[in-house]
Amino acid sequence: MGKPERLWKIIQTLWIFWAFFMPGIGDAVLGPTLLDLELLVSEGTGNFSFIILSTGLGTVLGSILAPLFSGVDVRLRLCVTLLLGSVVNIVMSLVASFAYLLVMFTLQGIAKGVVVVFLIELCNTLWEEKGVAFQFILSGSMAGAVIAPLLVQPFLCHKQHIHEDLTFNSALSDLNLTDSTHNLTQKDTCTAEDTRVHLAYVLLGCITLPCALAFGYYWIRHGKGDNPESVSPYKSLDSSVEVNHKCLYYVFLVFLFLYFFPIMGNVILYGTFLTAFGVHSRLHMTKEAMVMMTSLLFACSLIGRIFNTAATKLCGTLKIIVVNGLAMLITSICLAVLGPKYETALWICSAAFGFSSSPFMGAGFAWTVDQITLRPRIVSFCVFSISVGNMVLPFLGGIMFQNQGPVSYIYLVCSTVVFQVIIFIVLFGVARLLQVAGAPLRDNENEIIVESEQ
Repeated sequence: MGKPERLWKIIQTLWIFWAFFMPGIGDAVLGPTLLDLELLVSEGTGNFSFIILSTGLGTVLGSILAPLFSGVDVRLRLCVTLLLGSVVNIVMSLVASFAYLLVMFTLQGIAKGVVVVFLIELCNTLWEEKGVAFQFILSGSMAGAVIAPLLVQPFLCHKQHIHEDLTFNSALSDLNLTDSTHNLTQKDTCTAEDTRVHLAYVLLGCITLPCALAFGYYWIRHGKGDNPESVSPYKSLDSSVEVNHKCLYYVFLVFLFLYFFPIMGNVILYGTFLTAFGVHSRLHMTKEAMVMMTSLLFACSLIGRIFNTAATKLCGTLKIIVVNGLAMLITSICLAVLGPKYETALWICSAAFGFSSSPFMGAGFAWTVDQITLRPRIVSFCVFSISVGNMVLPFLGGIMFQNQGPVSYIYLVCSTVVFQVIIFIVLFGVARLLQVAGAPLRDNENEIIVESEQ
């Protein structure tokens, strides 16, 4: 690979990293802005559970719709979807109507699902060695999730003491997870005139607008043939690939779906109810401390992604999955045994869980590339699985938290980790069977094995 070609790919990869801010911001922004949005539309917290559901359904729908546009240049697709997603964020709270918010958050979810598929597809076409590239670009999502609360903070109303007591978990307060009954005087209470939350969404939308313009520029250059990229077998991602032993191949896809199902959902599950667990469990920790612990969880997840991005080059993708899988399994067992009893153990396990759970999405895609051709339909299939897990696991955790008590949610987190480890062991075994059976996979140089035409 020549220097101009490599530089071209690196610059586009940096834009992909930046574009991943959009799904990261979408995942993190509702919690900090929830109370101000309530003021804006004069709706109770319970109704905002429909916002969470609509966003999740939108993401699932976006991952389903993405393959329908595979015939269009991926850079043009990214230009259009990033532009639309940015505009949705900019106009998110311009109308003081709950129905309007419901539609906007649904559109935001669709944009997230589509953009993730397209970004991973473009990264897959750029790099032959996927491990480091996938880990790096997916760090952008976590970076967006970390900076979003910091950026919106100056635009929120801070008069009311109830703001200190509610976090993202407030969106599930209809499950009786929080107690927000306060005696407030009029001067301590925020009103719709006191919040500038609409400006916060305008700022967040503007952050990703340059990415849309950048991919539009790269689409124009790519169409003219001005780019220095060399053509590789990875360009024809939608070409028909002859797969021997289709039964094994489809079994592999089933277990691939099951593997991706909990890899992000278990982190969202743990982070969503962590504050409520610390407050309502036998530990009786303060809400301020639990908010800090939740921030530590996601900060360690970002650090973990950065660390594993560097380690992938040295260790390889499979070792990253195995080592972090064992670490997450040990952490989850310690969390289930010691977390409900000791405050220090909960702090340590939260940090370790965030760190060890961080690489599985990027490493999972990179490992999959080593087994089968990662066509757009396969990318969409995996993102669909992740989206379903992100929606189902927190919903199930909320029901268990309400009906079985706070500790039951910790047991659910531990169970999802055990499930993930077992599924990967089976998936690895099926992949080896595919290799033995002679299905076309990839050789040690990560090139597609092309059989000579008869």
